[in-house]
Amino acid sequence: MTNSKQKKIVFILIGYLFITIYFSIKNVTFYRNIINPFFWGLCFIYFLWNQKHNYIQFYKKGKQIINMVVICSIYLVFYFYLGFLFGFSKSPYRHDILFLFKNIIIEILPIMSIEMIRGMLVMKIKKNKTQCVCNILLFILLELNYYTILSLWSNKEELFQYTCSTILPLVACNLICTYLSNKYSFLLSIIYRSLKKIAIILLPILPNINWFACGCIDLIFPTLVYVFYEYHFTKERKKAQKESKSFLLFLLCISFVCFMLGIFSYEPIAILSNSMTPTFSRGDIIIFKKLKEEELAEIELNTIIVYQIENQNVAHRIVNKVEKNKETFYQTKGDKNNVEDRNLVGTNQIKGVYVFSIKYAGFPSVWLYEYFHKE
Repeated sequence: MTNSKQKKIVFILIGYLFITIYFSIKNVTFYRNIINPFFWGLCFIYFLWNQKHNYIQFYKKGKQIINMVVICSIYLVFYFYLGFLFGFSKSPYRHDILFLFKNIIIEILPIMSIEMIRGMLVMKIKKNKTQCVCNILLFILLELNYYTILSLWSNKEELFQYTCSTILPLVACNLICTYLSNKYSFLLSIIYRSLKKIAIILLPILPNINWFACGCIDLIFPTLVYVFYEYHFTKERKKAQKESKSFLLFLLCISFVCFMLGIFSYEPIAILSNSMTPTFSRGDIIIFKKLKEEELAEIELNTIIVYQIENQNVAHRIVNKVEKNKETFYQTKGDKNNVEDRNLVGTNQIKGVYVFSIKYAGFPSVWLYEYFHKE
C-alpha cells in the first residue's frame, strides 16, 4: 500500500470520526443499525479488493491463530464462570435467526473491518511510533459512545465507573490489537475481538458482573495476551528469561485481582467509619473469610462479621443471638458505639467473618467513595 493510499484512508477515517461523534451525541438508531455497518462494510470490501492475497495467508499464521483461539476460549470459560459468583442476567440480544444475523452484521462486521484497516496502516508505520500512537487514538475515538459519556458527565461516580469498565478496556484493546497486527497479523486481532462478542450475541444468559470486575477482566486479558505472545515466540534466550520473570509477576497480579474480586475464600473490604476502633479504623482494609450456608447459623458471640445492609458492607461484632420463626438473627454493635445496631442481621445478609486487618491500605477507596458521595 502506497503512502498516498495510506493518507487517503486516514483522512476518510478522520472524516467518518466527525460523523460518528455527531450521530453518537444525537443517539440516532439509524446510524448504529444502518450507517455504521454500511461504512465498515465498504471498508471490508475495499480491503479484500485491494489487498487480495497479500495479507490473507492463513497457513503461515496457523500456530498463532490456534493459540489465540485457545486463549480466547479459556477467557470465555473464566468469564462465564464468574456468573456463578455474581449471578446471571438475560442477554440484551434477541435470538431469532433474523436478529442473530442482524446483530452479527452490526457488531462483528465493524470489528473485522477496523482490524483489517488497522493491519493495513500498521504494516507501513512499524517504526514510526508517532504515527502508530495517532492511529491508536483515532481507532479509540471511532469506537467511543459519546452519548453515554455526555449523559454521565454530571454524575462523577457513574462516569468514573464507565471509564473503568468501558473506556480503559477499550484503550487496552486497541493497544493489544495494534501490537498483534504489528508483530504478527490482523487475523489475531480479529479473533481476539470477535470470539467474545459472538459468544455474547449467541448465548441467552450472561454473567451479571459489576463494573469493577468487568474493568479488571478486560484489562487483565490483553495483558495476558501480550505476555503470552512475547514469552512464547521470543527466540533470544536473555529476552525469554526476562519475559519469564514478567510472566510470573503477571500471574501474581492476576491472583491479586482475583482476590480483590472475591473469587477466593477470602475477600477484602475498605472500612469507611471508626465504629470499630480500636480493632480497626477508617481507612483500614479488613480481610474476611466467606462462610458456607450451614455455618451461618453457628457463628459464636463476640465474632466480628461482615454483612450487607442497604447495599453497604458493615463489619460489626455479634453481641447477641436471636431466634425468630425458626430463623437465626444476630444483634451487632460497633466496638466504639454506645448502643447496639438498630436492625438485626439475618444469615442471608452475612458475607463472612473477620480474620485480620491492614492499616491504612483502604484510604484510596475511602477517598473515592467520599468524593463521589459528598453533597
